[in-house]
Amino acid sequence: MTTFQHNRQVPNPGSTLAPYRRLLVALLLTAGLIGPAHADNLGPLAQVRTTVDAILAILRAPDPDSTTKRGHITQLIAERFDFDLMAQQTLATNWRHATTEDRKRFVELFTRLLQATYLGRIEAYTNEKVEYRGEKIRDSQAMVKTVIIDGNTEIPVDYKLREKQDGGSWRVYDVVIEKVSLIATYRSDYRAIVNKDGMTGLLTQIEEKIHSLEQGKTT
Repeated sequence: MTTFQHNRQVPNPGSTLAPYRRLLVALLLTAGLIGPAHADNLGPLAQVRTTVDAILAILRAPDPDSTTKRGHITQLIAERFDFDLMAQQTLATNWRHATTEDRKRFVELFTRLLQATYLGRIEAYTNEKVEYRGEKIRDSQAMVKTVIIDGNTEIPVDYKLREKQDGGSWRVYDVVIEKVSLIATYRSDYRAIVNKDGMTGLLTQIEEKIHSLEQGKTT
């Protein structure tokens, strides 16, 4: 399978993820990188293991109330993803040129986009397994290597984390799926949009994509 095939003529914020079920499952599992507060005193791999298991437990629960499940997952995402850093890295040089108001709006919309993308794909989970293949820590940066087992297919998923100044909590700032960076992929798409339509055009397109996802009209 070739991931991240783009239509550069019609860039669509968030569309990168839509056609690929395996990728979406991986990203959904990424949303589980948040665990109970007591997990913050563990190392990055232990935090990933604890919290991925927690998210899988939510997905496997027989509770038919999808709203409740989504609420739990949304809370977990909000507590652990470093959306400010992700937003800055995604816009790259365009972040420096953006106004304070545009930066604030982009962080808000980018956060909602990722959350809506994950939540809209909850149904894609079909009891895939996760194996943990080790961690690398250098100063305040870490890489946790995992593999998602989907039938006879192994999908490598590497989590990049940064240790917060509280000295125990590790926050996700990028995900590398099958050697392709989530942030780098968004950056490429968004750069093309900003070059063509400016920040206003990018923000408008992201808003439209969020509306589509939240209304269940994913493509």
